[in-house]
Amino acid sequence: MRYEDYLEFAQPDIIRIKGHRIFLEDILERWLRGYSPEHIVHELPTLTLEEVYASITYYLHNRLEIDAYLEPPGAWPKSRCVRLTNIQMM
Repeated sequence: MRYEDYLEFAQPDIIRIKGHRIFLEDILERWLRGYSPEHIVHELPTLTLEEVYASITYYLHNRLEIDAYLEPPGAWPKSRCVRLTNIQMM
Protein backbone atom coordinates (compact mmCIF):
# COMPACT_ATOMS: atom_id res chain seq x y z
CA MET A 1 0.00 0.00 0.00
CA ARG A 2 1.23 3.47 -0.85
CA TYR A 3 -0.19 6.27 1.27
CA GLU A 4 0.05 8.63 -1.68
CA ASP A 5 -2.70 6.59 -3.35
CA TYR A 6 -5.08 7.62 -0.55
CA LEU A 7 -3.75 10.82 0.99
CA GLU A 8 -2.88 14.20 -0.46
CA PHE A 9 -0.08 15.98 1.39
CA ALA A 10 -1.02 19.53 0.39
CA GLN A 11 1.34 21.10 2.94
CA PRO A 12 3.17 19.66 5.95
CA ASP A 13 0.23 20.66 8.14
CA ILE A 14 -2.60 19.86 5.69
CA ILE A 15 -3.38 16.24 4.81
CA ARG A 16 -6.53 15.47 2.83
CA ILE A 17 -8.10 12.29 1.60
CA LYS A 18 -7.20 12.16 -2.09
CA GLY A 19 -10.07 13.33 -4.30
CA HIS A 20 -12.09 14.68 -1.35
CA ARG A 21 -12.43 17.83 0.70
CA ILE A 22 -12.15 15.69 3.81
CA PHE A 23 -9.07 16.03 6.00
CA LEU A 24 -7.18 13.30 7.78
CA GLU A 25 -8.22 14.72 11.13
CA ASP A 26 -11.91 14.36 10.18
CA ILE A 27 -11.41 10.60 10.13
CA LEU A 28 -8.98 10.33 13.02
CA GLU A 29 -11.00 12.45 15.42
CA ARG A 30 -13.92 10.06 14.96
CA TRP A 31 -11.78 6.93 15.16
CA LEU A 32 -10.00 8.15 18.30
CA ARG A 33 -13.45 8.74 19.88
CA GLY A 34 -14.22 5.07 19.30
CA TYR A 35 -16.13 5.12 16.01
CA SER A 36 -15.69 2.01 13.88
CA PRO A 37 -14.44 2.46 10.31
CA GLU A 38 -17.92 1.47 9.13
CA HIS A 39 -19.50 4.19 11.28
CA ILE A 40 -17.05 6.74 9.89
CA VAL A 41 -18.08 5.79 6.34
CA HIS A 42 -21.70 6.18 7.41
CA GLU A 43 -20.97 9.72 8.68
CA LEU A 44 -18.73 10.61 5.72
CA PRO A 45 -20.49 8.73 2.91
CA THR A 46 -18.28 9.99 0.08
CA LEU A 47 -15.42 7.93 1.53
CA THR A 48 -14.83 4.26 0.95
CA LEU A 49 -14.02 1.83 3.72
CA GLU A 50 -10.64 1.34 2.07
CA GLU A 51 -9.87 5.08 2.35
CA VAL A 52 -10.81 5.09 6.02
CA TYR A 53 -8.63 2.05 6.76
CA ALA A 54 -5.73 3.61 4.81
CA SER A 55 -6.05 6.79 6.92
CA ILE A 56 -6.06 4.81 10.16
CA THR A 57 -3.09 2.74 9.00
CA TYR A 58 -1.18 5.91 8.14
CA TYR A 59 -1.90 7.20 11.64
CA LEU A 60 -0.76 3.98 13.30
CA HIS A 61 2.52 4.00 11.36
CA ASN A 62 3.16 7.71 12.07
CA ARG A 63 1.54 8.14 15.46
CA LEU A 64 3.97 10.67 16.99
CA GLU A 65 3.89 13.01 13.99
CA ILE A 66 0.11 12.74 13.60
CA ASP A 67 -0.55 13.26 17.32
CA ALA A 68 1.40 16.52 16.99
CA TYR A 69 -0.66 17.32 13.86
CA LEU A 70 -3.86 16.81 15.88
CA GLU A 71 -2.86 19.14 18.74
CA PRO A 72 -5.43 21.75 19.86
CA PRO A 73 -6.01 24.70 17.49
CA GLY A 74 -3.96 27.09 19.62
CA ALA A 75 -0.88 25.08 18.70
CA TRP A 76 -1.69 24.83 14.97
CA PRO A 77 0.26 26.74 12.33
CA LYS A 78 -1.51 29.85 11.09
CA SER A 79 -2.18 28.29 7.65
CA ARG A 80 -4.19 25.50 9.25
CA CYS A 81 -6.25 27.90 11.36
CA VAL A 82 -7.08 29.95 8.26
CA ARG A 83 -8.12 26.77 6.43
CA LEU A 84 -10.47 25.76 9.24
CA THR A 85 -11.97 29.24 9.36
CA ASN A 86 -12.61 29.11 5.61
CA ILE A 87 -14.25 25.67 5.91
CA GLN A 88 -16.54 26.85 8.70
CA MET A 89 -17.70 29.75 6.51
CA MET A 90 -18.84 27.38 3.72
